[in-house]
Amino acid sequence: MGQQTASLERASDALACVYPDTFADLYLSHWWKTYRWNQYVLRRVARAIYRGRGRVIVNAPPRFGKSFATSRVIPTWTLNNWPDWRILLVAHTKDLAVDFGRTVRNEFRDNEDMDTILQEDSTAAGRWNTPDGGGMFCVGVGGAVTGKGANVAIIDDPYPTYASAQSYRYRREVQEWFAGSLYNRIEPGGSIIVNHHRVHPNDLTGY
Repeated sequence: MGQQTASLERASDALACVYPDTFADLYLSHWWKTYRWNQYVLRRVARAIYRGRGRVIVNAPPRFGKSFATSRVIPTWTLNNWPDWRILLVAHTKDLAVDFGRTVRNEFRDNEDMDTILQEDSTAAGRWNTPDGGGMFCVGVGGAVTGKGANVAIIDDPYPTYASAQSYRYRREVQEWFAGSLYNRIEPGGSIIVNHHRVHPNDLTGY
């Protein structure tokens, strides 16, 4: 009975890891609760990643949990399932991107339920690796990504303020960096997730 129970528990855990929302409810409950809206977003993103070459736009007002879903749950779920993958996370400032990277890194460092582990020398919050060759690299919009391939790229809120999104020059800089730098770093079959609330008809979502 003990072996059967253990086998059932392993099977249950493996099933929970299929979708990021069930994974989060099981392993990340200390800082996350999945609501129906979050479940919808997470499963759409997961299907895109499973299929490959996913292109997902997430638009919702502030405080709807979209950053938690796309920039914390998705990287953790992805690297726990595919520890050899590379995650590129972008925010409007490097500091914000690194904050997301720190949260994900600490999950693998401190949460004993995680299957993936950190490489021993991975101490930087914004750039860390797994022993399998995967890891996470965090950068602000406009930052250097040359030589940094990504299986999943997440762009979370590329505009620091509403006023910046009204600036043609700033919008153009974001667009040119996205098309000229980030897009070229996606590995074959890699996916891109763009996440922000709408701030202009020609913001990154509109573009």
